[in-house]
Amino acid sequence: MPSLALQTGSTVALCMGELTDRSEALGMMPAEVAGLAALLVGSVHVLVGLLDMASIAELFSQPLLRGRTIAAAILVLSSQARALTGLTVPGNSSSVPVVQMVRMFMAVPTCKGSTCGISAGLIVMLLLLRRLGAQAAKPRPSPCAELSSVSRADDTDGGLATVYGKQSDSGLSEFGHIWRMGGSTRSRCAWCMSCSCRAMSVVARSAAAAANLLVLVAGSAAYRAIGDTSVSLISTLETPSFAPRLQAVTFEKIAALAPSAVLMAFLSLGSHLIVVERVRRPCDHVGARRELLAIGAGSLGAAVCGGMPVMPNLATTQSLKDCAGALGAIGNAAGHLAAFMLAAQFPALQQVPSCAIG
Repeated sequence: MPSLALQTGSTVALCMGELTDRSEALGMMPAEVAGLAALLVGSVHVLVGLLDMASIAELFSQPLLRGRTIAAAILVLSSQARALTGLTVPGNSSSVPVVQMVRMFMAVPTCKGSTCGISAGLIVMLLLLRRLGAQAAKPRPSPCAELSSVSRADDTDGGLATVYGKQSDSGLSEFGHIWRMGGSTRSRCAWCMSCSCRAMSVVARSAAAAANLLVLVAGSAAYRAIGDTSVSLISTLETPSFAPRLQAVTFEKIAALAPSAVLMAFLSLGSHLIVVERVRRPCDHVGARRELLAIGAGSLGAAVCGGMPVMPNLATTQSLKDCAGALGAIGNAAGHLAAFMLAAQFPALQQVPSCAIG
């Protein structure tokens, strides 16, 4: 579910990032662009829902989402390739995926060997951790069960231990690969083996779950050790600012953001419906109109706090340099709360599933 939500929401976040990159050309601050975009997207959602045009919006949103998802995949691939290989791409950054890919291939001779080596090692480390976690998650026979079955065979005259086992000079008996002694020592051995296996399984699964974090830590340590500056590390967060971000909204600014806001409205509806279809229960009554009203109210609530539209993931807040992401997070939380209150107060929206507001 988190991967699906990130994959579908990243297309909308890409549009949001393109808008914030053009904030200086629009004469606006990045946070002001985000707040105005939330206002416009929420207004479009609520208006389409009130006019009962949800079916038309749903029809147009799916092909738009598929096309933008392909473009987003190309952009992510090109940006990650530059980071993993240390490429120096000449020219200004372009939002056209084809142009970015052509420039990246032309800049292949500029890649750094140290960066490529570290990236390859980190990828291998990530794959090994994932493989280790998958192996640890597989069910295995308990050592206690094996030892108890062997003990019962040993205590029975003429049992398996009598036929297949053998007695050593030290008083220990051997059965297969299991050594055991009699009485309480045998039970303590079984308990210790069981606890050790469980502890190792927990450690392996924990390492697999934290594989991304471990790779990031190892990568940052390696880059700092070799003094490689081709990859920029996380910078110090600035002090959050909670001043109103819609102080000087003009018709020109609204007209400049309106086309992108309409596109984001359709994309966010399509991505939201994809997530809803995956997580809905058979008893949930899902309607595109209710979904539009819920996420539209959420975006309007986010705009009040200066946040972004509800569907763009919070990774986009990294581009809001003057509020360091805190303002966007608060705005999105307020937007989801507004969607919850709308669904809870109006009788016509009582059947909205939790996935519509979470």
